[in-house]
Amino acid sequence: MWLQVPFFCGHYAECWIPGSEWALAQAKRNLAEHFLLVGVTEELQDFIALLEAALPRYFRGATNLFVEGKKSHLRKTFNKTYPSPDTVAKIQASRIWQMENEFYEFVLQQFHFIRKRTLTVRDGVISDKGQQFMYEKIRPREEVGKVIMFAYQDRGGPEAGEKEQKTRWFRYREKSLRTNLPQQEKMEQQSVTEISR
Repeated sequence: MWLQVPFFCGHYAECWIPGSEWALAQAKRNLAEHFLLVGVTEELQDFIALLEAALPRYFRGATNLFVEGKKSHLRKTFNKTYPSPDTVAKIQASRIWQMENEFYEFVLQQFHFIRKRTLTVRDGVISDKGQQFMYEKIRPREEVGKVIMFAYQDRGGPEAGEKEQKTRWFRYREKSLRTNLPQQEKMEQQSVTEISR
């Protein structure tokens, strides 16, 4: 019975110890982080529809083929023999079965979440919801040229009178992106420093 957990757990020795809590946690982590999609056999048609929606280049037409293909009748079992209730109760009492079942429920929960986000059912037909996210190109803002004019008074030395004071104007052209705010602040601070001199 210790089958699903070690398969998803990996190649660690701990994965093959039946009933290992670490192996169960690792299997869940691996499923969430490393697998695009994991389905369950009782919802195989939905699984194939999800594959077709997620990877259309490889699975285009797979759902149609699954439903209407020449061998679709082979997936129906007519004579099922169920185990006795005592056997089922003994199996379900096992700690290993409970851990395997916990992993199965985790897989089922993930599968249903992805199916709800991806597929829709219209008139009994399963179809892709289509694009659900908008991706915008982020373009840099256009370059801004800014002329900063600042002035300071040249007093001409201590012996110069009031008439000899000159005001000099300087021009500075700043080329930067609007998003480059620290550079703009630095340039403005320099201009204020120059004015105060």
